[in-house]
Amino acid sequence: MKTRSVLPAASIGLVVIAAIALSSVVWASAQSLQPSTEGQKDKSQIRPPSFTSEMLNKPGAFAPDDNRAAPDAPSAPAQTFSYYQVSGPELQPRTTTNVQVYNANGCIYMSTGTGTGLLTGAGMHIPDGSTIKYIRLYYNDTNASAGVDAFLTRYSPGTATSDLVSTGSTAAFSGGFGFVVSSEITEVVNNASYAYMLYGWPDTNASSLQVCGIRVAYYAPVTFNVALPVVHKQYPTVR
Repeated sequence: MKTRSVLPAASIGLVVIAAIALSSVVWASAQSLQPSTEGQKDKSQIRPPSFTSEMLNKPGAFAPDDNRAAPDAPSAPAQTFSYYQVSGPELQPRTTTNVQVYNANGCIYMSTGTGTGLLTGAGMHIPDGSTIKYIRLYYNDTNASAGVDAFLTRYSPGTATSDLVSTGSTAAFSGGFGFVVSSEITEVVNNASYAYMLYGWPDTNASSLQVCGIRVAYYAPVTFNVALPVVHKQYPTVR
C-alpha cells in the first residue's frame, strides 16, 4: 500500500510566504522607477508599447487605455478611465535656444537649437488619489532613422526626479500620423508629495518629427457622498 507524504503546516506556511515574496519582487521590478536625467533622456529606458495605431487594422483590436463600449464593459464610474490630455502647442521648449514651430492639427516640432529637442512644460493636474495606468503619445513621424518619445516624470521638488513610464515611435517608423500606448503602470497620484510632468521628446530638431499630443489614462478616485436628513431635536418646554 502506497503512502502519501504530507508537508507539516509550518513547511506549507514557509512555501506560501516564499511565493508571496517572489511575486512581490517581480511586481516591484516591473514597477521600478527609472532615474531621470534632466539634460538628456535615456532611450534605453523606453519599454515596448502595449499598443500602436498600426494594430487597429487587426480584427477585434482594442487599445488598453480606451473605455470599452462593449456590453460586458464595467459600468461603474470607478471602473472606467478618465483622461487628461494636452495638445502639442501646450508643450513649451525647455531651453531658450530651441524654437517651437506649429505645423497643423495640434502638432509642433523643434526647428533650431543647440540643446536637446525636448518639448516640455505640461504640468499634469490629475485629482489626488487617482491611479495612472497608461500614457499615449500622438505623433507625426516621417523620419526613418529617428523617433518621437513621451515621458511621464515624477518630481520630489528640489530633491529627486524619476521617470514613471515612457513610450515612443520606433526609429524605423516613418508612416506619418500615429499613436503609441505605453506599457501598463500603477501610480497612485500623491499631489501632496510630488509634482508630475509630461514630456514630448523628438530625437532631432526637424519637421519630420512632430509631437501632436500626450494623453494620460487614469482611474479617478472613488468618492461616496451620503445625504442624510437633518434631524432637529425637540427640547421640553420649561415652565
